[in-house]
Amino acid sequence: MNYIKNLTIQGLKKFENFYIEFDKNVNIIIGENESGKSTILEAINICINQLYKNVDKSIIKDLLNINNVKKFKENPSIESLPKIEIEIEFNLDNDSKNNFLFYGMHNNDESEKYGIKYICELNKEFE
Repeated sequence: MNYIKNLTIQGLKKFENFYIEFDKNVNIIIGENESGKSTILEAINICINQLYKNVDKSIIKDLLNINNVKKFKENPSIESLPKIEIEIEFNLDNDSKNNFLFYGMHNNDESEKYGIKYICELNKEFE
């Protein structure tokens, strides 16, 4: 069965560091208003569709975690620039079409597994 095993979000909206594991059958996301339920779904959409790669970058400021922006303003440096990282790990059947496209080291721990990663950060050429 193909499904999302887990999701890691860093620096997106209210999430400085967030990790969630999903059940292979059914998942229900419950929480108060403004607790991040929609942001979890938005993160999955951003990562899978690689959104904001080729669009006006002014929208990125609305996606950055406010605490990370505050830390940058207090101590402006290249190292403290806010960034967004989203990782999705998949469970894919061996016979899934094109599953090889998702296999590799698409994660921070650099282990080989099925997944996809999205990073929004300063282009290293501009440092």
